[in-house]
Amino acid sequence: MREKKRRKKVRRKIRKIYISTVAVIMATVTVVFCANYLMYKTDIFNITGFKIEGHKVYSFEYLISKTGVAIGQKLFSINRKEIEEILEKEVYIEDCKVSYYIPNKVSIKITEREERYLIYYNDDTVITDKYAYALDGNYQNNELFPIESFVPVIYNVGEEVKIDGLHSFNKINELLKYSDSLSEGDKIQKIYIYEENIISLDTKYGMQIKFELNEDSEYSYKFGLTVIKTRLQEGEEVKGCLLDFTKGDSPVFSYGTN
Repeated sequence: MREKKRRKKVRRKIRKIYISTVAVIMATVTVVFCANYLMYKTDIFNITGFKIEGHKVYSFEYLISKTGVAIGQKLFSINRKEIEEILEKEVYIEDCKVSYYIPNKVSIKITEREERYLIYYNDDTVITDKYAYALDGNYQNNELFPIESFVPVIYNVGEEVKIDGLHSFNKINELLKYSDSLSEGDKIQKIYIYEENIISLDTKYGMQIKFELNEDSEYSYKFGLTVIKTRLQEGEEVKGCLLDFTKGDSPVFSYGTN
């Protein structure tokens, strides 16, 4: 008797599981069918427009043309990753995110490269962003920070600039970030690049400060400003002079720059 009851319970349990499974499958099939019908058999998800943010250099119309997406196309048929890769090939686009703007628009968020530096080498010039990425012209009309190199500068538009002997361009960014935190009169005016990771800086006081671009660069510049202000307080010359940290353990003062 007990065995018979146990078998009945097992059969009921199996039947419940079977019914539940069938119900889940039926619901899933229904959802998939309805979703497929809404997406591909109705006009609900037909693209009617675009939402673009963060673009200044490129026009709305130009960016839309580059995506290859057309009005009336099914929203979920577009390849977002492919569009991102296409747009990120544009020189001034640093990053791009494409999303579905439910129910019928494409959303594109763009981060553009900002012109930061104007690098001179011999008779050539190149405009770059803060990462030394070569751009193709002064489209943004920003006030560019001047850098003059006395060593070869190699570049292709759309690629990172290579400067012989300079170990890390990011060190220049760090130094200028420190400079930006100072009073207006103490800010760096121009940077010169030499061999073996050596740079010199123009100050508003008219004195150049020369040192190796490394972890002590901020200290070297701060020390140089202290020397300048001390000399000014004592009525001594600073304009047209050079404070050189590359000659030994102590900085060397001289008349004349570079």
